[in-house]
Amino acid sequence: MTFSEYLNECIAQIGCNASELARSSGLSQAVISRYRSGDRIPSLGSEQLARIILALSQLSESGNCRPVTEAELRDRFHEILRDEPGSVFLSAQSLNDIIASTDVNIKKLSQAISYDPSYLSRIRSGQRRPSNPITFARGVIRYLLQNCDPKQLRQVTARLSDKSPDLLKSEEELVRALEGLLILHWSSLPEGSVFQEESSASALHFVRQVGDFRLEDYIGAIDFDTIQASPSEIHLPTAKACYGIEEMKQCELEFFRLTILSGSKEAIWMCSDMGMEDMARDLEFGKKWMLALTAAAKKGLRLNILHTLDRPVNEMMLGLESWIPLYMTGQVFSWYLPGSRDKVYSHLHYVSGAAALAGECIRGHHDNCRYYLTRSKKEIAFYRSYSMQLFDCAKPLMTVFTKEDSTRFTSFLASSVSIPGPRRMILSSPPMCSISEDLLHRIIERSGNTIQEEAIMTCRAAEHRHLDIIMKRDRVEIEMCAISREEFDRHPVTLSLSYQFLEHDIHYTWEEYQEHIAQTIALVHEYPLCSISVTQQAGFRNIRIHSLKGHWAMVSRDTSPAIHFVIRHPKLRTALENLHLPVVEDSRLPDES
Repeated sequence: MTFSEYLNECIAQIGCNASELARSSGLSQAVISRYRSGDRIPSLGSEQLARIILALSQLSESGNCRPVTEAELRDRFHEILRDEPGSVFLSAQSLNDIIASTDVNIKKLSQAISYDPSYLSRIRSGQRRPSNPITFARGVIRYLLQNCDPKQLRQVTARLSDKSPDLLKSEEELVRALEGLLILHWSSLPEGSVFQEESSASALHFVRQVGDFRLEDYIGAIDFDTIQASPSEIHLPTAKACYGIEEMKQCELEFFRLTILSGSKEAIWMCSDMGMEDMARDLEFGKKWMLALTAAAKKGLRLNILHTLDRPVNEMMLGLESWIPLYMTGQVFSWYLPGSRDKVYSHLHYVSGAAALAGECIRGHHDNCRYYLTRSKKEIAFYRSYSMQLFDCAKPLMTVFTKEDSTRFTSFLASSVSIPGPRRMILSSPPMCSISEDLLHRIIERSGNTIQEEAIMTCRAAEHRHLDIIMKRDRVEIEMCAISREEFDRHPVTLSLSYQFLEHDIHYTWEEYQEHIAQTIALVHEYPLCSISVTQQAGFRNIRIHSLKGHWAMVSRDTSPAIHFVIRHPKLRTALENLHLPVVEDSRLPDES
């Protein structure tokens, strides 16, 4: 159970509402709302958590349910927060401080926690993160308790945690203090901390990859003639079992080859919460795996992916970044399971029209896994039904709109207008909603795209109409890149026409670009709720980011092929909501140098 689930359960049992909890705790309704939705969680020992616990206890005394004591609530909330998935990070600094202060033998520590010494070294340097920080930290703590002098360990822990050694006399207190040093909760991180900076940097890198990616170069390199069945597949009677990591890798590739080489056009369903670290070390396997998925997409097979997201934000963004080539094909549909996942077992289920692959292991013991690959029609039918039931429990991770989805995308834009809330737009070129009809007509006529003029004008009118409604009602923050003449000459800016999915890009002249920027800045005079910041430093090109706080964040590619990623998962959405361009000027035109 997650923090948000238990909080909502308490509210329902007590019979109060969010407003009453906000008044009683002294926290704002917005904070309570974020806690209830799972967007944020309070840290262990925080004042916010203490206020919520006290308020719930007091409200229960005046309700119709059994009164709940502060101690009961505190114990349960602390138990949940210590295991809250995806919201924790390992403190590499604390790990290194503890190792240096206790003379830990790195080789023995690596063996005890089942990590390769070189990989542990990368974790200590911050180059890698364990996929499950809690399991990793508790493994380290177990080793420390078993191999370090108890008195020395207490003194070191007391010094690093700024506690008195007298408070760490019991093993339980010592373990709790060590967990506090090694495990950091996202919501407890100060603004601008290294983890929040990494989250913002990861989001920015993801956005840049979307803008710079060339689908035709990538997918054009896929050669079906290079994808051949292995001897083991040719002679596979009906099914086979594989054991250990190396056999597992071959089994996954065999599944995809069987699927791609078959005549089936049925969709592929994929779900796995197996550890990623063993795979990440084998770069050659990773390339083959992504090649196989891209070949499946090029064949026209729909890929339904159930992502595992109880990971740090930077790892989540890195994972999504590797999927960009597949998302650009329009063949990938992504999902995630809300709430906590199994802490003991790991599973994998792939199924297509030609084969099914199932795997299992005990979490943390990926090297002792068992995979089962089958071509039996009866078993394929079973695993397909199994996958359907699993995906019924999932939520969409993001909606991807390509040219084929233009009607659905138009409907999404129209329906989102009615949703109130603050919005942010981060733009690499001025928005279509601010351009005058006269300027747009001149640009189209000069570029020779008069055949598309009616469609472009219609799109401009729709965007202007939508933003007019929004900016009269809600606060809108626009961050816009207005590059220098020198940068413009190196990288000419295109009209922001991604909402129309045009096949040909239309570039500004420098004078047209300057004029459109001036028209955009003038929006602040017409709409008091609109604020505009301008920077000459290009964070990215050919991209616009639009977010409706608390609902979705959209990354749109303005050049062909246009594509839109509408992300709703709380942590990914928040990372994009908090992304900022380096602002060096405020509401001014760039110099004409």
